[in-house]
Amino acid sequence: MVFDAIRKKWLQLTPEEWVRQHVVNYFITQQKYPASLISLEKEIELNGVKKRYDVVVYTKELKPFIIVECKAPGVDLSQDVLEQAARYNLILNVGSFLLQTD
Repeated sequence: MVFDAIRKKWLQLTPEEWVRQHVVNYFITQQKYPASLISLEKEIELNGVKKRYDVVVYTKELKPFIIVECKAPGVDLSQDVLEQAARYNLILNVGSFLLQTD
């Protein structure tokens, strides 16, 4: 079991969950993204089909900024995985805006 600080609950530590938790930890500790701007495993709908993304990081303006599709270690990152993330992006529109940098 692992405690998910974003969802505030204990989860079964599957190989994919291990990856997801490490990605979230990287965003928070290394990239300094606030945990409040990170969303995990939320349901979205595309053409009447319900899907669930792994990780989305939002900007301070609450616009989707990063989509992460987590796979267990040993799972090849194939064209299918890229297409899966691209389908989620049809709804989320990550990259459809410009970021202001200081």
